[in-house]
Amino acid sequence: MGAVVDGVGELVRSDGMRQMTWANGSGVTHEVAICPSGAGLAGFDWRISLADISVDGDFSSFVGVERVLVLIEGKGMNLTLDGHTQPIEPFSPVHFAGESVASCTLPHGPTRDLNVMFRRDQVACVVDILDGSSPIRAAVEPGETLWLGVLTGSWVADTEPALTLEPRDFIRIDGKASLIGQGCVVRVSLRA
Repeated sequence: MGAVVDGVGELVRSDGMRQMTWANGSGVTHEVAICPSGAGLAGFDWRISLADISVDGDFSSFVGVERVLVLIEGKGMNLTLDGHTQPIEPFSPVHFAGESVASCTLPHGPTRDLNVMFRRDQVACVVDILDGSSPIRAAVEPGETLWLGVLTGSWVADTEPALTLEPRDFIRIDGKASLIGQGCVVRVSLRA
């Protein structure tokens, strides 16, 4: 769990994420947030995580779960879903069913990706990539859980005191906030 930030929500620094072994045992993921808090891979409603992929391999199967994958570091990967291969470009969200037979190859070397997973019968989710310069304004709506994550650049949140956010830092917005900076930010909106 991250630190509570008065007036904003929760801050999760890149070096404070919980590390977990992948469901298929072939790697490690860094957990940004999970609902309910402390849930395991079989009991979450939604989960946001980062994964370092260093070798070609199969993805874990998650029945009843929707997945959004965003390549955030590396020069690309080839993602095969149910026998169909597509190249994945950085910062382009790819949506697929968790029960799909999925694997990847890394023609240009290791990558890091953002994974958002959510139970399709319980949660709706929108993942947007905001690329450019400041300000990014965010306001949570009733029934929404809203996370912003810095993917590139350096950003400052208009908290008191101001928070500097570096790549792979995430902040949950409980009210309103603005980020000032330049680069790429992911916006993850979840509704139960």
